[in-house]
Amino acid sequence: MRMEKIFQYSWMAGLSFMVIIYATQFNELSEDEMVRWSYVWIPLLIFGIIGTILQKRAERSELYTPFRTILKRTLLFTLTGAILLVFFYEAIWPGL
Repeated sequence: MRMEKIFQYSWMAGLSFMVIIYATQFNELSEDEMVRWSYVWIPLLIFGIIGTILQKRAERSELYTPFRTILKRTLLFTLTGAILLVFFYEAIWPGL
C-alpha cells in the first residue's frame, strides 16, 4: 500500500461519518451531540482533502517533494482547522 492512500481513506472515512450521523442518526441525536460528532468527521475531511490536494500538486510539480513534507503540511492544516473548529463551537456557537 502506498502511503498516499491514507489521504483518500481519511476523506472517505470523514464523509462516511458525516453521512451516518446526519442521515441515519438525525432523529436519535440532539443538535449538541451532532455538533460534537463534527469534531471527528471535519478533521478527517480536512486531512484527506488537503493531503490529496498537496499530493497532486507535488506530482504536477517538477520539484521533488517528499511524502514526509506533504504529511507535515497536511497535519498543520488539520491542526489549524481543528483549533478554529473548537473556537467556533466553544466561543461562537453557544451565543447563536
